[in-house]
Amino acid sequence: MSERNGLRYGLLGLGLILLVGLLTFIATRTAQAPTTDAPASTQLESLAALEGQAPSKRTLDIQRWQTAEGARVLFVEARQLPMFDLRLTFAAGSSHDDVPGLATLTNAMLNEGVAGKDVTAIAEGFESLGAEFGNGAYRDMAIASLRSLSAPAQREPALKLFEQVVGQPTFPADALARIQNQLLAGFEYQKQNPGKLAALQLFERLYGKHPYAHPSEGTEQSIPGISVAQLQAFHQKAYAAGNVVIALVGDLSRSEAEAIAAEVSAALPKGPALPRIAQPEEPKAGPSHIEFPSNQTHLLLAQLGVDRRAPDYAALMLGNQILGGGGFGT
Repeated sequence: MSERNGLRYGLLGLGLILLVGLLTFIATRTAQAPTTDAPASTQLESLAALEGQAPSKRTLDIQRWQTAEGARVLFVEARQLPMFDLRLTFAAGSSHDDVPGLATLTNAMLNEGVAGKDVTAIAEGFESLGAEFGNGAYRDMAIASLRSLSAPAQREPALKLFEQVVGQPTFPADALARIQNQLLAGFEYQKQNPGKLAALQLFERLYGKHPYAHPSEGTEQSIPGISVAQLQAFHQKAYAAGNVVIALVGDLSRSEAEAIAAEVSAALPKGPALPRIAQPEEPKAGPSHIEFPSNQTHLLLAQLGVDRRAPDYAALMLGNQILGGGGFGT
């Protein structure tokens, strides 16, 4: 290497060393400098800082009306996305069934078959339209839901299929046998689950002879005897237009929402709302014990809660959240 080249490379190396040093100095000063975005204090601040002004919140324009068949409708227009959500809530939970498990089986069978389509064809029908069907049954209610694009080309056929599934299910006997077997297998699994056994006992102690006492999914004694005729009768009574609340949210105008609600309501069986379930009586306090071969103990303590319409409901909910969160399940 010549003397001139050695000098050139030496100067280049010195320059690189100076550049690295400068960048290191800048990075160190930046890390040490206080950030303006960080809060000045980690202490809780008083609501007095709002100076009497209410916190900002989104105002929802919930529009309400009733269909000709008696269904109540709630609608919120939301144009942000080209889609909509439709949810039907029926007073058709297990507190209304005549046989434990009847409400659960009826709801589970909705999308198992309609005229000309089995469960696979129904699923493929929704999927081909980019739509989602959902359903579920609980103690107080049963639901059916649809999420679809709002463009008429997808919306209209999705609604037609949804109306068939919810309004005119065929309750195929082979599907009923399959779901009954699934439930019975679940009951066998429950026998190995001490937490589930304790919960079942807890509801029996809390509610006694009230409809809430029996499990929503039924029992191993009740499920095998439920027939297609019983499902059809419960559907005709509990899935009636007068027994449903229709909720619509999405990229729809008021006139489009009214047309959808009227169409869905007309597709349901005709009938009034079911009577309200009576309030449960206060249970007698006392312990229950279940022997179970396990190294772990499950301890459940419970009492009846308050009605959602009670004036103290909000305060109790807030207090429970402070104690540990989880609604009334802390």
